[in-house]
Amino acid sequence: MRGIVPDPILDRREKLGFAISSKEILQFSSSWIDEILLSAKERDSGPIEVEAIQRALDATKQSGGEVPSQFWGAITMLRWSEMFDIELQ
Repeated sequence: MRGIVPDPILDRREKLGFAISSKEILQFSSSWIDEILLSAKERDSGPIEVEAIQRALDATKQSGGEVPSQFWGAITMLRWSEMFDIELQ
């Protein structure tokens, strides 16, 4: 990226991201996530344990806590496999 992005930007040590609330994302996308999990139960979801994800999701909804990042990775993988008709092994 040198030569494209100014050196002072690349050399900065205090790079900041932004925080998101997984609780809010879960609140607004709950039905979408439920659809993904239901579809995964009907198909072979390979190594991803859909029932365990569902239990963790239900517990998180009840507690109002943050959703673990691994949850989002699993949901993304399930959705990706569904969209592109990929069998997980």
